[in-house]
Amino acid sequence: MADRTVQALLSTGEVSLSLSAPIPPIRILADYGTFFIPDTLSTNEPDMKTDNLKSKLTKEKEIELTVTGRKSRKPIPRPVWFVLRGTELLLLPVTGTSSQWYKNILKDPLVKITSSGQTITGKLHPVTGKREVAEVIQLFEKKYGPRDVKRYYPNPNVAAGLPLD
Repeated sequence: MADRTVQALLSTGEVSLSLSAPIPPIRILADYGTFFIPDTLSTNEPDMKTDNLKSKLTKEKEIELTVTGRKSRKPIPRPVWFVLRGTELLLLPVTGTSSQWYKNILKDPLVKITSSGQTITGKLHPVTGKREVAEVIQLFEKKYGPRDVKRYYPNPNVAAGLPLD
């Protein structure tokens, strides 16, 4: 069953859900009336799925990042480049603080990362220190080449990180 977002109607403190298909048990992953119903529930504990995804990420050049629109509250998927530093996945917004996905994670840091047919959820945290951002840029240059990073990332003034543990 594919992931779905269900908008809840909030009235007098009660939640009403109207669904046309059976769903697995849900876990509330965001507030303000949006529920994510994943194929498998995520926990903060490392599991085989996360460990397997981490090993596959070492071979990948691109992942799908799904954020929640800060105005629409709808899931917005997009392909992004990434690097790994230990057990942390790092992203560099193409236009820095002007990138739409970066603005979206500031309002709702809960994201989905999909690679090789596997999906994990977690909270992205902004990386804003100049030295830390410079380290992320160096990792991107090592993986993708300095010329491409300079060409595709004109304003790398922030980054974002997602712990994979």
